[in-house]
Amino acid sequence: MDVVADSLEKGLRANSFDVSNFRPESIWERFGNNRHVMRYLRYVQYPRAVKNAVVEADIHHVIDHGYAHLHPSLGDGCKVISVYDLIPLLTWKGVIETGANPQTNNEPTQTEVRKPRLNLYSLSFLNRYDRIVSSSQNTANDLSKYLGVPSDKVVVVPPVLDSIFAPASETKVAQFRQKYRLDSKSKWVMISGREYYKNHATSLQVLMELIKNSEHDIKIVKTGLASPEFDQLVERYQLEDQVLTLFLEDRNELPALYSAVDCLLFPSLYEGFGMPVAEALACGTPAVISNRGSLPEVGGGLTPSFDAFSVFEFANAVSVALFDETCQRTMLARGPVAMRKYSNENVGRAFTEVYNGLMANGR
Repeated sequence: MDVVADSLEKGLRANSFDVSNFRPESIWERFGNNRHVMRYLRYVQYPRAVKNAVVEADIHHVIDHGYAHLHPSLGDGCKVISVYDLIPLLTWKGVIETGANPQTNNEPTQTEVRKPRLNLYSLSFLNRYDRIVSSSQNTANDLSKYLGVPSDKVVVVPPVLDSIFAPASETKVAQFRQKYRLDSKSKWVMISGREYYKNHATSLQVLMELIKNSEHDIKIVKTGLASPEFDQLVERYQLEDQVLTLFLEDRNELPALYSAVDCLLFPSLYEGFGMPVAEALACGTPAVISNRGSLPEVGGGLTPSFDAFSVFEFANAVSVALFDETCQRTMLARGPVAMRKYSNENVGRAFTEVYNGLMANGR
């Protein structure tokens, strides 16, 4: 959210808005592993802090829908909130599978999910806002379908794609590969995240299918925090020698990573936007995605998409991305150009239109 806030502030200042920001903080955040402490902060202390700190403004913008309950603490003026996804709600309703059983042809399974009461409490404030900014049309549709939000209250403005995402030079790619031991003789497929809906079981099955049908050395590099569940899957499939888990402390190294790998595989069960897809394409890297959530929107016709559990279709598409030089050249030429629509300037102009429209209408 800090990256989102910084990008939004830059875009608004570029369009002559006077912007101030406030992030409630507490010394109790050092106990962030304690969910009871974090719930107290989010739902009790932070609203108080916002109420005490709020300044007079034409527009108050809450940039995280998980804090929609801050609405009563905001001052006078128009109130805007950004919504990125409805994952807890959709998981509870069974729209997003909570797992997949690799022993039954990867059939999706559903375990019992507790009602996300606090999340629903926050979401119950959405209709009080003057405007809701959705990260994608898919999320906007979900707001209407599952929460009854009027469509005329929602405007779609995608998040900003940081300008650092562009094809890296050969020198930087070589340095990155050497630093993190990405063998240049291997073909590398990137996956990301650790959440259950990232569908890593399918990604690993795709890797096994590729290995079975290719004479080349094909490996997966997974980015993000470590995941015991993922490690258990790797061990179950006996892929320890073919999988590298990589956590980058410096996000400025991400463009070199995207440029160093040969393909992004993203068979996610749901995404409110799907930033890794936009980042990969901006770096000229081919991507293969599921047809779930907003991913086809973000891919913009540049990425093949399939059912989230279609191992064989994913494997065939990834194989093309790895070995078809025409595909690679096309993506390197088209991807960075297509992703300019998510630039700071374009998103800043879109928010400017939203804000100006609200002020012109007095709401």
